[in-house]
Amino acid sequence: MSGTAAVLDSRGDSLSRERERGQDTAAAPALLRVDNVSLEYRTPQRLVRATHRVSFDVHAADRFVLLGPSGCGKSTLLKAVAGFIPPVEGEIRIDGRRVAQPGPDRIVVFQEFDQLPPWKTVKQNVMFPLQASRTLGKKEAAEQGVWRLPGIVGVTNLITIRPTVDVSNIRDDITHALNRSWFFDPQTIEVRAEGGRVKLSGTVQSQHERQIAAATAWRAPGVTEVFNDLVVA
Repeated sequence: MSGTAAVLDSRGDSLSRERERGQDTAAAPALLRVDNVSLEYRTPQRLVRATHRVSFDVHAADRFVLLGPSGCGKSTLLKAVAGFIPPVEGEIRIDGRRVAQPGPDRIVVFQEFDQLPPWKTVKQNVMFPLQASRTLGKKEAAEQGVWRLPGIVGVTNLITIRPTVDVSNIRDDITHALNRSWFFDPQTIEVRAEGGRVKLSGTVQSQHERQIAAATAWRAPGVTEVFNDLVVA
């Protein structure tokens, strides 16, 4: 096993790549190849270039670290590797195949929000990735879910319960998420929550922003319904 670090500066440019002592991987094909990748996204005010012509390789069994100051494009680059953001320049390849969309060959751990759907039981939450990735069918996923749970978390008698969610925090969770987003002016959106039912009201600048706000609300833990009364001004 070897370790590699890619260093990005505050503008998202690649500064250096350093590899620890370890197995020589020069002859082995890269598991992940980021080749001259530039990434951009648009805010209401301007077009932002998140990374500029970044290149690095990651080999099998590597421990790879992206280093750089806040805002240099680390998270944006990871989203591009996951297939959520297409490069405006360069390309990303996994096992020699160009990344064009998300796929079951990659696992994404998001930085915020509980990713367990509260309407699913513990067993159903374990089954979901097995079915979504088409690794197993429903029957096989159910059998695997029962088999995996006791050995990992010791919840043999709790597989039919649903995740516990504090619904009193739903409004704050959604409000904070909207405030962190560069899509919205937080002064124009009001969030109301009663139990798992959420209502969004106020104004946004486009239909796209209206949809993003609703999707943001749906991602908050404990949300069961979203009423989107936002108006495009």
